[in-house]
Amino acid sequence: ALDAGLRLVESDNPEAIAAMLRRADRFLDGELVVLSRTVRQDELDWHRDFTTGRTWPGRFHTRYRYHELLDLGRDSDVKIPWELSRLQILPTLSLAHRSLRDPVYTKSSHLLLGNWARANPVGYGINWTVGMEVALRAISLIWMAELTGDSRHTLATEGETVAELVG
Repeated sequence: ALDAGLRLVESDNPEAIAAMLRRADRFLDGELVVLSRTVRQDELDWHRDFTTGRTWPGRFHTRYRYHELLDLGRDSDVKIPWELSRLQILPTLSLAHRSLRDPVYTKSSHLLLGNWARANPVGYGINWTVGMEVALRAISLIWMAELTGDSRHTLATEGETVAELVG
């Protein structure tokens, strides 16, 4: 059913598929677009507003206070690390894999997910403070699993980078 749906989108809206592939390839080139802004993967910090440099401390999620999250007097926005941690690039990479059958997209998504998991132990950090953010991340993971479940690729190894995958 997924492949039939993908073929339908490819025939009915090929520009949407082309845009998705451009986003996936841009990620392979080391760039991630979040809220219309670009962050380089080598500068990725899951706890930082990359537009201002503000970083939220790593502590158990219940120790954050509401006023810390939504301080309107601050020039930074907690939405930036939350948006990054929604991992919405994972479905894009998974669709690119499904469309092109190229394992580099799935390997790249595994590298990103491993990076995120190491930086965000369960329950610790700004990215666990709001249940909706956790749920949105779960949706990205479910889509990734559904779209790549038939993949027979070799998983990325510890320390491997996207740049090494694409040559």
